[in-house]
Amino acid sequence: MKIRRTRPNRAWPEPRAGRFTVTCPLPSCTPGYDFDIHLTGAWQDIPGPQQHRDPPAAAADHALTTARTITAHRYLTDTAAVQARINTVLGRPEQVPDSPVHLMWVQAHVTAAPQDLTAVTALLRTEHEQTLREEHDRRALQRTRQLRDALLADPTLAVTHWFAEHPEAINPALLTQVTQLVDTITAYAPANQWVQVARILQDFVHDLPVDTKQHLTDRLARLLGEYGRSDLAAQLPQLDPSGTAVNGNGPQPHGSGSTS
Repeated sequence: MKIRRTRPNRAWPEPRAGRFTVTCPLPSCTPGYDFDIHLTGAWQDIPGPQQHRDPPAAAADHALTTARTITAHRYLTDTAAVQARINTVLGRPEQVPDSPVHLMWVQAHVTAAPQDLTAVTALLRTEHEQTLREEHDRRALQRTRQLRDALLADPTLAVTHWFAEHPEAINPALLTQVTQLVDTITAYAPANQWVQVARILQDFVHDLPVDTKQHLTDRLARLLGEYGRSDLAAQLPQLDPSGTAVNGNGPQPHGSGSTS
């Protein structure tokens, strides 16, 4: 009877272990500004028939790749937080992907150049201020559009808006006149007929000081122009300093009589 002979199993190589150290810059989320990273770690072979030719390099590469995924999403001003995050993620044992190397632990030390920190801090402040300005402009534009729509819907708001910008012109007598004006316009121009309203406004401003009167009339015309109704602005009679309409269509000064 023939006896089959089998070859004995080859013994696996003796597992190795060691440490690695690597220092290099890693990118932050601000292009052109990098963290300075110093990594120290421990590795060992995973028992098996095949061994990695350069296990320290495999361990260091995995540690740097993991650290880069963290630093690339953080600002340079977050050095302490970045260091804590890297040490948290790499502080536990794990196998290096696609490699017979076990990464035991990694200790990270993260710093940044002082001049880079100063530059990034200034950049972040500028970006924040720009964001605030854009938000302010957006809200101002929204309020302007709302005011435009309101003025086109109700001409009496133009007077209210003018007094809101010039509170020094308000006194009890004027408040009474504003109330009477609103009532008059509501009854006289329910369909918001701007030409008739403009004539009522002429009566209202007749007794105001000359400078205030001219400013109010100019402001009403400018408001209409700013809100895309230059056609209506052109219809507003412009008062000269004496209070007489330049185009002759406005009311005559109080006390003057008509001649036939």
